[in-house]
Amino acid sequence: MPTKTLIDEAALIADLNAHFPGAKAQSLRSWSSNPTQIGAVVSGEAEIEPGYCIGPYNPLDDEAYNGSVHRGFEAWCEDRGWYVETYEYGVLWVVPLPSQMELAAWRTKCDAINEAHAQRSNLHAGDGLPL
Repeated sequence: MPTKTLIDEAALIADLNAHFPGAKAQSLRSWSSNPTQIGAVVSGEAEIEPGYCIGPYNPLDDEAYNGSVHRGFEAWCEDRGWYVETYEYGVLWVVPLPSQMELAAWRTKCDAINEAHAQRSNLHAGDGLPL
């Protein structure tokens, strides 16, 4: 997956605002004052369907949600190469999905941490994510 650019970010923001009018999507760079960040920040109160917000202020115990993000919104973003992070309840960051190379590097680091932990305990390196 190629690295996202400012053009990709602008297209994402336009797409978010067109599909989820209440999202009030804006550049993550301008919102966070970090010129290196690519992505968008959105209001979680935008509805994905009547009565269902994309990331409500009050978490819902509902199958439609993965934590505090609506599964449909999560899938919509992932289909376009973006990942949703909860900044805080009601505020979501939409950031680029990592590339396969970045995921492989992350897994290698996790394996090394797990291996080191396993050597200090009775766990095996494949027992799970790093503590």
